[in-house]
Amino acid sequence: MILVDANIHIFASITEYPEHPAAVETLGGAMEEGIATTPIVLSEVFHQLYRLLGAGEARDRVSKILASPRVTYLELNPEAFPKAMNLSVSHRIRINDALIAQQALDTGIPVLTDNTRDFRRVEGLKVVSFRA
Repeated sequence: MILVDANIHIFASITEYPEHPAAVETLGGAMEEGIATTPIVLSEVFHQLYRLLGAGEARDRVSKILASPRVTYLELNPEAFPKAMNLSVSHRIRINDALIAQQALDTGIPVLTDNTRDFRRVEGLKVVSFRA
């Protein structure tokens, strides 16, 4: 299983993006092993797609992620938030990225992302680069 960051879902959703074909292929391959998502990832995807495609399309696309039998939804553990705040401060990364990183650390799941610069700052976090 792999935790897919919001940027990969967004690339896969916008056909005009140059990353679109690679993101669709990458997600297809990841589906074979199983994809994890979190409330933070979904909120970031929804926010960006809302801005780019409108509310209805954003809602439909995020709903499809949630409804997929190959996507595991990881609930936000209340104990993760204080640890994520510490990661955010100590590694100077956004709180959303720190929350995603903390959930990945807590579950032992690697993160697939295009934002390797921030995630690689977190010791022990397995990071898979989209542009590998």
